[in-house]
Amino acid sequence: ANLRRLVWSRAQNRCEYTSHEGRRCNSTFQLEIDHRKPVARGGQATSENLRLLCRSCNAAAAVRAFGSA
Repeated sequence: ANLRRLVWSRAQNRCEYTSHEGRRCNSTFQLEIDHRKPVARGGQATSENLRLLCRSCNAAAAVRAFGSA
């Protein structure tokens, strides 16, 4: 619970996705905690590896990490 509160607080309750151009999404709708390095690839539940993403950015990150299939 403390780790979840830290992630939400650090993100200021907004999506943390940042594009290659440096633009942050900042959505406040349907936020989810995401692993920067997926658990399936050895990622752990640490404050450095967790971020807050909106559902659409989280889905796009999953496609980048695992492909569309």
